[in-house]
Amino acid sequence: MILGLAVLSGVLLLLNGDRRAKANNIVQMSSKDAVMNLAVSRSQETLPNFIAQLGHLDPDEEALVKCRAHEGDKVEHVWVEQPVYSNGTFSGKLSKDTYELPSLKPGMWLTFPQSDVSDWVILRKDGTKQGGFTIDAIEALK
Repeated sequence: MILGLAVLSGVLLLLNGDRRAKANNIVQMSSKDAVMNLAVSRSQETLPNFIAQLGHLDPDEEALVKCRAHEGDKVEHVWVEQPVYSNGTFSGKLSKDTYELPSLKPGMWLTFPQSDVSDWVILRKDGTKQGGFTIDAIEALK
């Protein structure tokens, strides 16, 4: 099975050369990719740290969470902006167009269980990031 992984701007690796994927910064990888699966595991392990920081970010810092989104039998991992966490559930705005899930549009409010989180990132005001494990995994493949 191939998963489309939406990534933050600037991270682009295409294994199939699809032009639409290229335009949307989509990376397609096997669900059995060991490096990516390790990155997702690390994201889940460190998720409590991310949750603890959510309400304490500076105004010029940004938090995003990547989740597994479903439409029928299709799955895509998408970035969600302005995440809010409560009782094991995240909510937030879809950040970009999807590749495999046409009913999801940028700006739509998504709600998903903590178990569907595949990554998280905090973009700091000094230009550094915390988290972003799948971003690192993708960049390592370049």
